[in-house]
Amino acid sequence: MAKKTKTKNQVVNYPFVIVASHGSTPKPVVPVIVRNPANGFDFSTWALIDTGADATAIPEYIAKEVYHDIRNVKVKRDFHFGIGGEVEVFYHTFQINILHSDTAGKITSTPAIRMPKRRYAVIPDLHVLVLGEKDFLQKYKLTIDYRKKVFSIE
Repeated sequence: MAKKTKTKNQVVNYPFVIVASHGSTPKPVVPVIVRNPANGFDFSTWALIDTGADATAIPEYIAKEVYHDIRNVKVKRDFHFGIGGEVEVFYHTFQINILHSDTAGKITSTPAIRMPKRRYAVIPDLHVLVLGEKDFLQKYKLTIDYRKKVFSIE
C-alpha cells in the first residue's frame, strides 16, 4: 500500500506597500489582476488585506474598467452596512488573480493565488479593492508582522 505524504502549503511573502492613492503609510496590500470573464478584459491594481471586511469588495471604477454594466436592471443588488453607513452594492462576476511578490516588492506576472470565478460585490464609492473574510481570508493562514512591515499568506 502506498504511503500518503503530506504536501506543504505554499507560503507567499509580501512587504507592506505605500500605494499613492491611499496615503503615505505602508499597508498590507497585494498586487492583483481583476478580469471580467465574460469579455477577457483585465485591470491591474492593489488589493487591501482587510480582516474587518466580511467579504471581498470591488470599487465601481474597476468594474467599469473591465466593462461591466454596473447598474444593469438584471444585476443582483443588495444593501450593506459598513463604516460609512448603508450602501447599495451590485454583484458582478470577476476572476481575481493575486500575483507573486518578493519581500523586496518585486512583482511577477505569475499568479500566486487564483480566486474562483464568482460574483463579487461592486461598491460605488469604494477607493480600493478589499479582500475580505468570507471569500478570501477564511481559506488561508495570514501572518502579519507590523514591526517588520511584512506579511505572508499560506
